[in-house]
Amino acid sequence: MSNTLLTISMITNTALPVLSNSCVLTDKFNRQYNDEFAQKDAKIGATCNVRRPPRYFGTFGPALNVEPSTETYVPVSLNYQFHVDIQFNTVNMLLDISEFRERFIMPACAAVGNRIDSDGAYFFYQNTALQAGTFGVSPTGFKTFSDAAATMRYEGGPRNATPTVVLDPFSGSSMADALKGLFNPQAKISKNFELGYVGEKTAGF
Repeated sequence: MSNTLLTISMITNTALPVLSNSCVLTDKFNRQYNDEFAQKDAKIGATCNVRRPPRYFGTFGPALNVEPSTETYVPVSLNYQFHVDIQFNTVNMLLDISEFRERFIMPACAAVGNRIDSDGAYFFYQNTALQAGTFGVSPTGFKTFSDAAATMRYEGGPRNATPTVVLDPFSGSSMADALKGLFNPQAKISKNFELGYVGEKTAGF
């Protein structure tokens, strides 16, 4: 009877869903498909262009003033690599894939996912022009989130899309405490109280 060893392909195919589920912040990113990667044998290098929607200014008066519809692009360079390197022996490779996932893949992907979320949050901190609340201070009221929603609407954010807020554990704790006296809707507020953090669809997010 021959031994069946886990292959790199099997490990990678198992690790990718685990890594995707480990990301809290970055799974909210815009991940539209880009056909630049669909060309067979085409090598686009380490930089791809991300399309930005056109911006219009409008005009006053009855005269026609046609504005050009110009789509701009932002180059994104894939020049940063973070990885977790681990070594396996024959005994490890003989493990069942589910056991291998729990013992090795999940801890490794947790480290990578945390780094991705941390880098994404730091990028937002450095590149966001408008803000609500104070950096480094946990929000303690509804107004921080309603101000953020108002700012997005003021800047032309889409009204048919529901924005998302990602809270760190301490911010979730402070918001759960701030909203614990509300009684509408009772089921969701009581869930915040039971779990100790703010759940989904709160303060317009």
